[in-house]
Amino acid sequence: MDRDSADSMGEQPLGIETESARWLSELEILFETVRDLASTLSSNEVIERLIDRTLVHLDSEIASVLLMEADGSMRISHARGLPDEVMAQTHIRSGEGIAGHVVATGQPLLVPDVEQDPRFRRRNHERYYTNSCVSVPLVFQGKVRGVINVNNKRSQAEFAGSDLRLLEAIAGHAAVALANARRFEEMEERAQRDALTNLANHGFFWSTIEAEVKRAERHERKLALIMADVDHFKAYNDRLGHRQGDSALVAVADVIARSCRAHDHPARYGGEEFAIVLP
Repeated sequence: MDRDSADSMGEQPLGIETESARWLSELEILFETVRDLASTLSSNEVIERLIDRTLVHLDSEIASVLLMEADGSMRISHARGLPDEVMAQTHIRSGEGIAGHVVATGQPLLVPDVEQDPRFRRRNHERYYTNSCVSVPLVFQGKVRGVINVNNKRSQAEFAGSDLRLLEAIAGHAAVALANARRFEEMEERAQRDALTNLANHGFFWSTIEAEVKRAERHERKLALIMADVDHFKAYNDRLGHRQGDSALVAVADVIARSCRAHDHPARYGGEEFAIVLP
């Protein structure tokens, strides 16, 4: 059947049908991905799901997410297919390498051959059995928050423009989900903190000690608890006023916090009373 006959019968040429099927498939992928990313309020879980779905949908073996730090540099937050030492040592600034280029420009990037590209011309590491990669910024409210890199298509083919478009769409939704998760975690963190001393509050102390008691019993380990209060605090507070009393509590809390190990749990139990859970 020729094109005119097909059109007269209301049928589309095969090329259009194929293109429509591809777009429909990408829409289905995006719908499932958005639903998955939006179903958690854990920033770590958002990134884990982003990487997992990216590797599946781009049929690839290596992916990493680098997040911006306060000094403007980036470190690898999560990755699949990279050695631990690479994750620990990677520290990239804007403009450095492929990810740094993406941060500096704010634009997604498809590199057909990193060894031939004049912007990055360098010898590819042996862990990458293709020289092709895609890198896309995680942008929220007009600001680059990080980058996702993908390497090693399982077919050993170069990445295509369709791969870049799909990753860009996924990354856009992931950036929003990540921002929402971080806002929730910050709110949750504030709700668990004493506003004056910034130690854990009374409610969070009880949640913590219950969990630590169960963990100690399960692993047959010892658990210590320190309860302390500030001597003569009422007299001090009455004589010098609440502002000086608050300053004294903040000073005591600072000493306690600095004296604790990383896995200890200091808290303001109430008033001038403090507690420290020591696993």
